[in-house]
Amino acid sequence: MIKELLPKSVSEVDPVRSFLTCRLADLSRKNPGLEPTNPRHLRKIMLFWAVLDAAGFSHDPLRIKAWLEELGFANPFNPGFTPGLRQAAYQAIHNVPAPAVPQTMTALLLEMNAMARFRTIYANDPNLMISGRPVFDNEEDIIMHFLCNSTGQGPHQLRACLPYHSPVAENFIQDILQSMSDGKTVIIDLSSAPEHVVRYFAQRLCLAIFSAQEYKFNQNTLKDRYVQIYFEEAHNIFPIGESTATQVYARFAKEGAKFHIGIAYATQSPTTINPDLLAQTENFFVGHLSSQVEVDTLCSLQVAFQGCQNAIRFNRTPGLIQVLTHSHRYVVPIQAPLYDGRNMLLSSSAPPRPGMDL
Repeated sequence: MIKELLPKSVSEVDPVRSFLTCRLADLSRKNPGLEPTNPRHLRKIMLFWAVLDAAGFSHDPLRIKAWLEELGFANPFNPGFTPGLRQAAYQAIHNVPAPAVPQTMTALLLEMNAMARFRTIYANDPNLMISGRPVFDNEEDIIMHFLCNSTGQGPHQLRACLPYHSPVAENFIQDILQSMSDGKTVIIDLSSAPEHVVRYFAQRLCLAIFSAQEYKFNQNTLKDRYVQIYFEEAHNIFPIGESTATQVYARFAKEGAKFHIGIAYATQSPTTINPDLLAQTENFFVGHLSSQVEVDTLCSLQVAFQGCQNAIRFNRTPGLIQVLTHSHRYVVPIQAPLYDGRNMLLSSSAPPRPGMDL
C-alpha cells in the first residue's frame, strides 16, 4: 500500500525500493488452537513499526498490545533478543547496561532503534551470530539500514503517506465484505482523493469482492447473493491503456454474471473507457455528448445509436436520456423526472440480473 501511495520520484529511489521489497508475515491465526506465529516474524514487523515511528506515523499501543495478546504472544513488546546481544547493543550505542526487556511500545521502539544502529555499525560483532547463523536475515538488514540512514534517504521519505494514515484504522475490506454479505449498501467516498489513490483502492476492493463471490461460487454457497457495484467518474478508475489495473474489471465484464456481480458506471467521455469494458456493456443511458468523436465512438460500439447522433449532440433538455437496454433492440428516449429527495422505491419479485450499465 505504501508503494502505491508514494510518488514515483520517491518509491523508485534505491533505498526506498529495497525497503518496499521486504515481505512481512501475516500474523493472523486461522484456527485459535494453532501455535502462535513465529516470534521472528513478529520481530521483523517490530522493525517495520520502528521505521513508521521514525517517519512520524502515530500509533495506539493499547490496541497493538491487545491484538498481539489475542494472537497468543505472552510478551507482545519483547522482540526476544538474547541477553548478550542486548547488553552489547546498549553498551555500544547508549553506553549504558541493557534495561529490562521491553514491556511498552516506547521501550520496544528504543530497543529496535538501538539494535538497528548496532547491527549497522558493528556488523561483525560475535553476538550477532547464534550457533553459526546470523541473528538477522537479509530483509531485516535492509530494514535496519533504511531505519539508520542518515543521508536523507531514510524513513522521512515515507511521510508522503501520512495523510492516509490512522492509528485506529480497521480492516476496511473485511468490513465491507461483511456488510455486503449482510445485504447492506456501502458507500465509499473518494471524491477528494488523488486519482492514483482512487484507482488503487477501487482495484484492491474489487479484487476482494470478486474473490469473495468466486469462493462462494466454488463452494456452492452463492445462491441469491448478488453484488451490484456503482462507479462514478469511471474514466479515472479503468482508463484506456491500464491493462494491469483494469484486469479485474475486465473479469467483471466477462465473468461477472456467473458470480452474480453487476457493474453500473458513469462517465462523461466514453472514449476514455477501456474498450474491453465498453464492448461488454449491455445497457446504455446517454444524455448529452457535445463531441462528435464521443458520439462516433458510441455509434461504432452500438450501431443502434447511429440514427440518434443529432439527438445526442444537440440535446439540451435536462433529464432527456437515450436508452438502449439488453432487453430492447431500439433506442428509446426517456424523460427522467427531477429527483426531489423523496424515497421512490420500486418493488419486484424477480431477482436482479447482473450486467454492465453505462
